[in-house]
Amino acid sequence: MISSWVFSKECFLSNFGKLRYSKTNLYSQLYKVQETLNEIIDIKYHYEFRRRVFCVTAKLGLQMDAKQENLFLSEEWSNPERKEVLMRRIEKFLVKYII
Repeated sequence: MISSWVFSKECFLSNFGKLRYSKTNLYSQLYKVQETLNEIIDIKYHYEFRRRVFCVTAKLGLQMDAKQENLFLSEEWSNPERKEVLMRRIEKFLVKYII
């Protein structure tokens, strides 16, 4: 089981030009994304993964954005081997809407 998620440099750099924050606020937003990813990844069983992601996006008020991005419509959610691919998609989604 993965206990934490490493924020990918590629995801950050691809969105760097779109930043709306000062440098100090940027670090707090990056921390928020990292903490959110760690909250998502910290599950015991794979069948809880989709529900956890949905609850976290709802807690952040991003459930409508997730619906528009079709974040939950993929068949990959039922496959435990595709968890890393899903985490990359979730990471890009969070960076897009939080930062």
